[in-house]
Amino acid sequence: KQWYQRRVAITAGIEDELDNERNQKQRLEKARNELEAQIAAYEDQIEEAGGANSAATELCRRREEEIAKLRKDKEGAELEAQEQADASKRKFNDVQNQLEDAEDMLRKYKAKAKKEKSTDCDSALIPLL
Repeated sequence: KQWYQRRVAITAGIEDELDNERNQKQRLEKARNELEAQIAAYEDQIEEAGGANSAATELCRRREEEIAKLRKDKEGAELEAQEQADASKRKFNDVQNQLEDAEDMLRKYKAKAKKEKSTDCDSALIPLL
């Protein structure tokens, strides 16, 4: 019973972590989409500017730098999200393995107790015969 309660608590904790991870992934995905939209908008603006004069060329250069920065930020956010997802998966698998080991141990103890009980009952019946 205590093992079951512990397992439920661990499972609830894992589910909370997974919910947090999903929420964070959604936020990162939204940010990534916004960054991609900004990149597309800047690329459109760069194409429209066309570099007709030196002022337009300078504007294009600045926007290209901004786009490069946004891409770098996006890649960093994606890498961070992947690292967090991998860490959560490893932690989940570790906990799952621990739970499986505990479950196997409980089965063995139960079988041993049942065998001992059966042996005790058999030895208690022998004097009656």
